[in-house]
Amino acid sequence: MADLESFLRLAEKTAFDAERRQKIDAALANYRVQHNNGITQFEQQELAKERASFSRWRAIESLDKFLLEFENAFTKRGGKVLWAPDSAAALSEIENIVTQHAASEIVISKSTTAQEIGLQKHFTQKQVAVHETDLGEYIVQLANEAPFHPVTPAMHKSL
Repeated sequence: MADLESFLRLAEKTAFDAERRQKIDAALANYRVQHNNGITQFEQQELAKERASFSRWRAIESLDKFLLEFENAFTKRGGKVLWAPDSAAALSEIENIVTQHAASEIVISKSTTAQEIGLQKHFTQKQVAVHETDLGEYIVQLANEAPFHPVTPAMHKSL
């Protein structure tokens, strides 16, 4: 219950933060301009959308097959795939690797999964430094904040 109350307080605070809203509005306006410039590259926009939608559907529909194909190809090239059913198992597998190599630092790159499983918090508590290579993710990491958006994590920030 405390988490819900904390979430609601934070949501109310950020929803009515005029400065934050202004930064987001400016970022969205810039995004719209860039988006409109980008879509002019496609002569047949509706066909491109349909093809992208079909590709996405096919990938999701066959995800189990594609994951096994990836695992097979990756292991043939010397890699090792570790399957984890939940966050705790994933963190345990990663911790085993960190321990095995006596690592004191971890470098991650634009990983929503790392955010979802709480990788940074877990390893920070274990005195293992976690470094983010994505600039936006790094900015919110330094501010001890959650990413604002998967693609633009520091959208709510300005200089």
